[in-house]
Parts: sequence; C-alpha cells; structure tokens
Amino acid sequence: MNFRKWILLGIGMGMLAALMGCSSSYSSKTTGPTITITASANGYTSPQTVGSPFGTLSATVLSNGSPASGVSVTFTAPATGASGTFATNPVAATDIEMTNSSGVATSQIFTANTTAGSYSVTATTSGATTPASFSLANNAGNSTALAAGNYVFSVKGTDSGSANCSGLVLPCPSVYIAVGAFTVSNTGTITTGEMDFSDFNYFAGADPITGGSVASSPDAAQGDTNLIITIITGDTNFGLGAPTGAGNGTLVLNTSMASSNRGQIAEYDTWASGSGELNLQNLPTPNTDLCPNAATTACGYAYFADGWDINGGSIGMGGVIRVDGASGAISGTGSVFDVNDGCASVSGGVTCVSGVFPGQTLTASAVSAPDSSGLVTFSLNSACSWCFGGNPVAIIMDGYMVTPSLIRVVETASDNLFATTGGTMVAQTGVGGFSSSSISGSSYVLRSGGADVNGVLQASGVITFNAGGTVGGNLAFNDIAAQSPQGGTAVTGGTYTVDATGRVTVTGVTPFNYNLQFYLNGGNTGNAPMISMDATAANPDVLAGYSWQQSAGLSASSFSGNYALGVAEFVASGGNEFEFNGDGVASGTSLTLSGYLDQNQSLAGGAPSPDKAIGGTYASTATNGVVTVTGSGSSLFTAYLIDATQGVIIENDSGQLLSGFFANH
Repeated sequence: MNFRKWILLGIGMGMLAALMGCSSSYSSKTTGPTITITASANGYTSPQTVGSPFGTLSATVLSNGSPASGVSVTFTAPATGASGTFATNPVAATDIEMTNSSGVATSQIFTANTTAGSYSVTATTSGATTPASFSLANNAGNSTALAAGNYVFSVKGTDSGSANCSGLVLPCPSVYIAVGAFTVSNTGTITTGEMDFSDFNYFAGADPITGGSVASSPDAAQGDTNLIITIITGDTNFGLGAPTGAGNGTLVLNTSMASSNRGQIAEYDTWASGSGELNLQNLPTPNTDLCPNAATTACGYAYFADGWDINGGSIGMGGVIRVDGASGAISGTGSVFDVNDGCASVSGGVTCVSGVFPGQTLTASAVSAPDSSGLVTFSLNSACSWCFGGNPVAIIMDGYMVTPSLIRVVETASDNLFATTGGTMVAQTGVGGFSSSSISGSSYVLRSGGADVNGVLQASGVITFNAGGTVGGNLAFNDIAAQSPQGGTAVTGGTYTVDATGRVTVTGVTPFNYNLQFYLNGGNTGNAPMISMDATAANPDVLAGYSWQQSAGLSASSFSGNYALGVAEFVASGGNEFEFNGDGVASGTSLTLSGYLDQNQSLAGGAPSPDKAIGGTYASTATNGVVTVTGSGSSLFTAYLIDATQGVIIENDSGQLLSGFFANH
C-alpha cells in the first residue's frame, strides 16, 4: 500500500467513526418510553360451556411504569377453531377499546363459540413488544339446544284475555298460569307432552302438546345465550289471537339456562308476559304412585299457591299435605292449610271482605297416580264456610312432577274455590316430627309477591329464626307508592312457633307488621314455601312465594361469576300497572355488574326486546348476605344471597317494581 492509500484509508476511517458517533447520538435523543401491556387477573371466568359468555377481558397498559390513559388496545381472538366473539356491532373476533385513567382497557363481553378447546386471546397496543395473553377454554356442551329428555315448565303472569272475556265485567286481561311437561328430541324438536293452562276466564287441563321446538336466540351472534322454546297445542283459547277466539295455542318461552337441568323463563310473545322456571324431569321407572309406601310410612308435601280469587282479588294459600294411605289416600290427619284472601266472597255474597283463614283442616282426600308426563291430581276436601256459596270445598290441583320431591301445581276449574292459582310443592323429610329445633338458628331468604291497597306488592329478604322463639333479619318491600330503602330494613321484632306438621307461624314482624307462615320441608335442602296472613278489610296485604335456607359466611365476594337471571317487573301508567318480564345473564366481578335481559314489554305498550344491557355496581361489604346494587340510571336494588351460587333481588325505588331470582350460569 502506498502513502496515498494510507492517507485515504485514514480519512475514510475517521469519517466512519464520526458518522457512527452521530448515529449513536441521534438514537439516544429519540428513544421512546417503555410500553408494556399485561392481562388483568379478573373480569372473566374460564372455562365456559360452548356458546356461553366468559365476561369481559381487561388489560393494563403502562408507560415507563405509569398508567397510560387514552391508549388504544386491540383484543384479538383466533379466527378459526375454538374461539369466541365480542359483543360489538358488527360482531367480530376483535374488539378495540381505549384505556381509562388507570391504564386499563376493558373489552366487550366475550362469548365462547361452538367449538370446544383451549386457546388464547391477545391484547396488543402500539409500542408494546409483547402482547397480553388470556388463556381460555370452551368446554364441550350444548347451550344452543336442550339435551334430549323430558322437561317441566311453569310460568305465571298476565295475559291479554280470551274470547270468554266478551261481555264480562270481570277483569280481562287477567292473571294466568301455565304448567306442563314436554319431551324434546336430540334435534331440538318437541315431540309430545301435556300442559294445564288457567286464567281468570278459562281453564284447560292436560291439554296435549302436539309439537314445538328449541332453538338458539336469534341474537346468539351478539352473545345472547338464551333459548327460544316454542310449545304448540291445538287450544284456541290462548296464544296470539285468543281475545278474538282464534288463539294459535302456542306459548313462546325465552329461557336462560343456569345449568343443564334448570333455567329461568320469560313468556316472550305479544299475547302474554310472565316469568317462571324450566326443570329437567327425573322420574322413577316405572313411574308408580307418588307415595308408594304411604300406607306404612307417610309422606308429606309443603306447598304454596297464589293468584286471583273468584272476585279478582289477590289470594295466597299454603300448607302441608300428608299422604298416609294406600293408592294416594289422604286421611286429613297431620294435614293443614292457611288462606290469605284479599277479596273473599263470604257465603256467596257479592261484597268483598278481605280476611285470613288459618289452620284449615282436610277431610278424606286423595292424590292420583302419575300419568306418563308425571301429572298427578290432588283432590283436597275441607269444610269452608267462607268459600263461594258457603259450601264445603274441594280444592283440586294438577301437579307436574319435576321429581317426586318437587311438583309444580295449578288449580283446576272443577273445584269449589273458583280461584286462579298456581305454585310449588316440595316433599318433606321427617314427616310429622317438626319442632322449634327444626329451624332455630337458621336464616331463610324469601321472595314473594301479591297485592296491597296500592296494587301489586313485592317483598324479599331474610328472616332469621333465633333461639328462644324470636325473629330478626332484613326485609325489603315495594308497591311503587312506598318502598323500603336500598339495603332493606332491619327486622326489630317478632316471634315464631313451630308445630309438628312443619308449619311455622311468625307473628308481628316489625317494623313491617307482617304475619307470615312458612312450611318446612326438612332435610338438608332447607326450602320452605311461605305466605303472609295479613288480609283485613282495612289493609288487604297478600304475599305468597318461596324461601331457601341461607348459607353462613356470605360476603360481597360471594356474589361473583355468571348468573342466569329471571325478573318479574311492573310499571305504573295511566292509573294501571302493567307487567313485563325478562331473563338473561348477569355477571358480577370486581364490584361491577354487567349483562343483558331479553324483555317482554308487550303488555306495557312495547314489544319483546332482546339484549337490553344491564349494568351497575355493588357494595364491597355485605352483612348476612345482603348486597346493595346500584344500576345504570341510578336505579336502586338489594340482593339477598342464598348461598354462593344463587340469590334474589328486589328494586328499591319508585321507578318500577322488579323482583328477580339468579343462579350460577
């Protein structure tokens, strides 16, 4: 190499070093903040059954370790195979959300698709080199149709009337009860069944179910996991067109399944609106007498039934039926029932005289053997000086067995009470051997409805049966004109006694001035039908419903996960109260409530409305399982937890009435 080349090489190397120095200096001046994105630890529940919602996914974005507000985050699910969709519009496997002041971006509700398997959903943001990842799994199952089998349904509400209303002064539209059983095939077709239908003006017993179907919600793509169950009969007195005498004989039930054998129901057509429950039927084979060994070992049933009396007044009945003879014979020994009638007709008179009729007894009565649908008929005979015409009464109720221990009942038109009522019977454990020790130290969560001087009345809460015969707890009521505050009102007084039948008499529940009857079923399940006993001419309060023994140690954190939710709602308009009902899914996580309801507002001037968003917050503390919930629009609610899987809820403002039941989805 000559001297000239050495000089040129030296110059080149110097220039290169200078350029590298400039590059290094420029790079250090433009280095941006360090961006990270991580998956939050809560907000969703995995795994989920295919077609079911996980909840929402949350991701936290930090910039140099501090929350990054107003940053766009993209949630992305796999395009094929096991995956899901976000409840965005249009529905997609991606969802773009912005972070809040805490740097947290929360997705829309994410719902599993119909393919089982494990997979990851990612959340990405600009500048982050590693995405956040959510490990999810879709469990095999069938949420788009019921599994093949037999199911019992019961629904109660208000219908639009039938042709039998024509020319009548009596209430029309009116209360109605529909109870029945159907068989669904593995293709989602309803093949057979039967049902009882009763409203104030019409009754049909053991009506054949001739067809129908079970299908996914039309809004399944938007994350709606409810089912549409269509039940077809040939009866022209109910269904669309019934007020003109040309009903289509069809019930449409919108159903949110809490599990494979239990769901919440809302009637979902423009002819009626009601709420109730669907249950998988499980009967013995062969299906023999309800109590096949009653001649040697008596069996008992605690029950309630409520609705309208012959004058259109609210009525509640409850009691204990003891089956103690062969072939379903009921001697009357050990049986008892109570009646709370808001508008009783005494000795056939036309004047309504409200009253309570406690401790009624039965004479020789009977229950029939079940038919192929699990239908049994209770013929209950009793002296009844207060009944229509002052005649001895035969209260006749058809019942469809979910199991031999759980029966949905409806009063027939062939009895002498002439009321329109329906309810539930539960089998007793320890028949005839109840005492104060059967309930002392226990708390029962109740949900009830009926009427008072202001119209429709709803009440929920928890009654604690203290040692020594006193009661405590917390109750909430609402009749729109007056209501308990959010969080309910503490029970400050009252006493109780228990007789051998399992009939619990609660007197003077203060400050509500309620008198209540509970009917224990015993055993480990601890359920008790219940009614109030408060109807007087001056204050005709009538309540009837069901109660569940409450678990101990419940807190706000017990209210967590996805729940099937069913609600009965009433709104006041123009001096009348109109019923509308709904069912859907509610998710409780991190003190936040979200979800949807499919509502039927047809009787209130609206229409069946799917996917009405629900949301709100709930308190971080709870005493005795009492949780305050504040909904969107500042609506006020109180939830009473039965255990970590289920509870009841009631509205505490004057906007409307709402009473609901929820169970883990």
